[in-house]
Amino acid sequence: MRVRSLLGCRPTMQAAIGAMRVRALAAVAVATLAAAGVARAETVAVAASTGDALTAAALQAANRKAAELGWTLVGDGVEGAAAADVMASCALDDRDCVRAAAGSLAADVVIWLRVRNGDADGARVLIGTLIDPQSGEAKAVETRQCAACTEAGIAELAADVVAALRRTAASIGPTAARLVVRSRPSGARVSVDGAPVGATELRYGVYPGDHTVAIDKPGYRVAVRRVHIDAGETETVDVTLERSGGGGPRFGAWKWVAAGAGVAAVGAGVAMIAMDGDRIEGGVRQAERRETLAPGIATAVVGAALVGAGVWMWR
Repeated sequence: MRVRSLLGCRPTMQAAIGAMRVRALAAVAVATLAAAGVARAETVAVAASTGDALTAAALQAANRKAAELGWTLVGDGVEGAAAADVMASCALDDRDCVRAAAGSLAADVVIWLRVRNGDADGARVLIGTLIDPQSGEAKAVETRQCAACTEAGIAELAADVVAALRRTAASIGPTAARLVVRSRPSGARVSVDGAPVGATELRYGVYPGDHTVAIDKPGYRVAVRRVHIDAGETETVDVTLERSGGGGPRFGAWKWVAAGAGVAAVGAGVAMIAMDGDRIEGGVRQAERRETLAPGIATAVVGAALVGAGVWMWR
């Protein structure tokens, strides 16, 4: 009977094991989808009102730069123009109005570009605003100006504005990555992807991906590191700077002056020490005695210190 009962339970046990497998596979699938969601690229919509050729050139360059920096572009020029027109009509403090316009583009962030006339004839001002569609809040504003702007000139400004806004978005967005830079000695200048961002020790928000970090301090060789940072991760760059050859620009000719003066002083001190004692002229001991021991020692000590300083400057 017991054997029969065990055999009778076999289908039930197999069903239980099958259910466990299904649940395990489901858990793996959910985890995979969650990871994919975290690692997804941010989407951006660049909005600019339909305008002249300069505005069109700025919009095209901004879209190209955004894609180059890892953003996924959504929306088209028509949708962006409509949203930009609405935002232009919103009051500055009316977030509901801005949120409705920016939210219609279905992007994680919106860059609103505007081209305005400058003070001088032919001058143009390009204004780029980073907007959070969820809140309607302007997170950052970048302004660039050019005199007698051409389409190529305004395109260059637009690319620079988008790059600056990308750095800001990376430091506040949900997919931001963090970069920590330390150096010995501290206080070294730090550039990320060619843009100065501060001095060590530094914590800086960047967008996920590859970055080039340069650490520079007068008198030391420039240290360059290339790093890859995933979304939500923190990468630490820790370097010990090497002194540049010849002591670096901080000392220049002073290392030569110190070393030369030191050698001369040591020589003079040794000569003075040797001269100390009775003075003899023509084989006859003179009544006057040379007291040069103490000054000679002092001179030699100072000379040795100068030589040491010169050697240190050369390191």
